[in-house]
Amino acid sequence: MTASESSTSATRDSWMGSRPRHIALVIAGVIVLLFALGIAPRLLLRYRLAGESEAARTRLPVVSTASPHRSPAVIELPLPGSTEAFLETGIWARTNGYLKVRYVDIGDRVAAGQLLAEIETPEVDQQLHAAIATMNQNEANVVKFEADLALARTTPRDRVRFRSSRSTSAPRP
Repeated sequence: MTASESSTSATRDSWMGSRPRHIALVIAGVIVLLFALGIAPRLLLRYRLAGESEAARTRLPVVSTASPHRSPAVIELPLPGSTEAFLETGIWARTNGYLKVRYVDIGDRVAAGQLLAEIETPEVDQQLHAAIATMNQNEANVVKFEADLALARTTPRDRVRFRSSRSTSAPRP
């Protein structure tokens, strides 16, 4: 082995012996570089946010203003919705009868509460008279029952008096 070979071999041996050390240094360098690349944007963002928050704290607040003006007297405000009755009922204005008198014609102007026509209804009138007769009969029955009640209240007392007077005046058979 010559001197040049021995120096190459020594360099190679020293390099081979320190090879894991070099790899560890390269890996550590890559990790430090990645750490620096990862933390640098966060630090810049933190510094920028701190500056913006300090500026927002120290500046005057922004306020929106408007000049007052008179609104129109009538405002139309369309709102969505619907109306519905609580109670629905049918209107049945039909009855059997005849038109007795007609006061207005089609197309005439009428006032609220104005009589438009008179209808003659013999069947309804007959039902009305029957109901009135039934009512009068019931009132007569009430008078009769009140008289019967008054009689029933006085009758037991009269019987007691009659028996007592009969027992003293004549002997019983």
